[in-house]
Amino acid sequence: MEIIKEQVFVRSKLKRLFAYYIAAVFCFMICLSSLIFYGKYLESLQETVNKLYRLKANASKIVIATKEITASLPDMNRTIPPGIYSESSEKFIFVGLDDLKNRLGEADVAFTTIEVKDNELRLPVVITGSINDYSQFVKNVGYLQSMRFPFFTFTSLALSRSEKAGGGMVAYEIQGILSILKNNNSPGEQGPGKAGT
Repeated sequence: MEIIKEQVFVRSKLKRLFAYYIAAVFCFMICLSSLIFYGKYLESLQETVNKLYRLKANASKIVIATKEITASLPDMNRTIPPGIYSESSEKFIFVGLDDLKNRLGEADVAFTTIEVKDNELRLPVVITGSINDYSQFVKNVGYLQSMRFPFFTFTSLALSRSEKAGGGMVAYEIQGILSILKNNNSPGEQGPGKAGT
């Protein structure tokens, strides 16, 4: 009988120990889960702080960029000719061609028809002449490179010795394209949203 009492006592003690063990494991799991959650929370908090620092740094960059844009707007307004959006693109091409003819003086300027490609009007131009003054020729080439509205794009520049009048003059031929973006105010052009007839 005593053995049965001892076995009952040991079983009850084991049941209590098992209950304590289960409670300890449960507490350990709660603590471990809390530590993992706390670690993730700290990582998230650090990431948020880093994002705030980046945002603060970017905010100052945005302020600087805004000031630069504001400062450059007057230059852009001086560079872009008035009426660029209200007048036809062809007008700007032909005004540019007239300016080119006036600037180059004795040179022959030939052109073909205006082409439309990739929302851009293009006028192929061939300029021929002889070089009487090299510095003036260089200035004229620089003028062509600096043209805006319309832009002048060189496709070729050829120099050759000409035996005209026995002087051994240097002749030149410049091929290029006057181009400008097409706007919706050009005659016969369709803008976005306009149906063709």
